[in-house]
Amino acid sequence: MMVYPFTKFQYLANIIIDNLEGGYYHPDMFINGAKNTSGKFIPASSFLLYKYSGETLFGLDRHAGHDMWYSSKRLNKNPQQNLQYIYSNVYKFIDNDAKNFWTTLDKLNARKNWAWNYFGGKDKTLLKDLCIKMMYNYFNNFVWKKLDDKGKLLVINDDKLALNYIYSAWNGIGYSNYYNKIFNEEIKNNNRDSISINNKILIARSNSNSGIIRDSATRLKNVFSKIVSSSIPILKKNSSKIIAGLIPIVIIVFLFRKKIFK
Repeated sequence: MMVYPFTKFQYLANIIIDNLEGGYYHPDMFINGAKNTSGKFIPASSFLLYKYSGETLFGLDRHAGHDMWYSSKRLNKNPQQNLQYIYSNVYKFIDNDAKNFWTTLDKLNARKNWAWNYFGGKDKTLLKDLCIKMMYNYFNNFVWKKLDDKGKLLVINDDKLALNYIYSAWNGIGYSNYYNKIFNEEIKNNNRDSISINNKILIARSNSNSGIIRDSATRLKNVFSKIVSSSIPILKKNSSKIIAGLIPIVIIVFLFRKKIFK
């Protein structure tokens, strides 16, 4: 099975967290209001947009994305009422990486201590690392495996397409399934142009019924300029022969750098 490299995922996930997603929110803020990171109090009425959101960090929603983190069924659709089940540990985490991310927030008592849109302060790096490990598992299990192998090769070799594609994991299973469908149809129609496919997924984002998803198309275009283009060549039909031919060259370069050759 073709694997998307973790180091590339890590690189692009950091771009997503730092440029496309926001900081902390808790459903208590919808009821009580909260201070922002500057210390200004934001009244509860200002959080109307978050009415259906659960505890959220880096764009990941503990309530709305329940099935991404937990193997047990969600017992209440209301974010505030569902908190009783979350904090009494009724729900079983889907894996250790999901457990590590969300329980770290609990240990830090983010619910009581953090301001709205806070990114974690001195704990930000730790939380980002935990988030990326968790999302890499989710991406592999629920997004990547649904893409045709020819499409996977394009994603591996085009970081802008990869950013758009990986970001669909943050958008939720419904959107990632939809973008996979578009992608697989293009592959079926013999489209191997990664720029063209990327544009088609961006158009699908722009035409979404969700304002947040529509806005993501514009934000993605702005972020593409931050990506250093991949230097890995796109491997086509004879990829195995190309790789085999490169191996001796790589070994020679490695030995030369180690000064084994004199």
